[in-house]
Amino acid sequence: MTLSEKHRAYLVREQMIAPALINFALNVAIAWLIFRGRGRVPLWGEGGVAQDTFATLFLLPFLTCLIVTPLVRRAVASGKIPPLDAAGAVPPLASRLPRSLLARSAALGLGAVLVGAPLLLGGLAAAGVTALGVSSLVLGKGVYTALLAALVGPLIALRALADPRGVA
Repeated sequence: MTLSEKHRAYLVREQMIAPALINFALNVAIAWLIFRGRGRVPLWGEGGVAQDTFATLFLLPFLTCLIVTPLVRRAVASGKIPPLDAAGAVPPLASRLPRSLLARSAALGLGAVLVGAPLLLGGLAAAGVTALGVSSLVLGKGVYTALLAALVGPLIALRALADPRGVA
């Protein structure tokens, strides 16, 4: 995959770093609002860590794709960033994403759940965690959503840069 310096800078600054910082702050605030006042939050069960994790893992990439794709398309249309040559500059994973924005958003959300849930929840369960304190949960959610945003943002942007007209 060969990207111009302009593409690399755009992807890192606007599709990796900025979304990671925004998602960290946003998800810390959301988690604090949801879980404040609770002593410990169980890993499993209603209102637990797992339920919140599944929802977050699906919604973050789903909503990010719905927001970022039109923004990238506008950036290409305005000349802020040139489109990519779909043949050589897009990694295989990004080029295999559906062309339809809704289907792409859903595929990214489902993929994040299928990969992220076993890693996060399986890791906690394997470590013997049965519940988390609110501060640990809030900080942990901020960190994993920042990492997820930093991973999916460039992938979404690469697909949109390769197909700037897209399909609704």
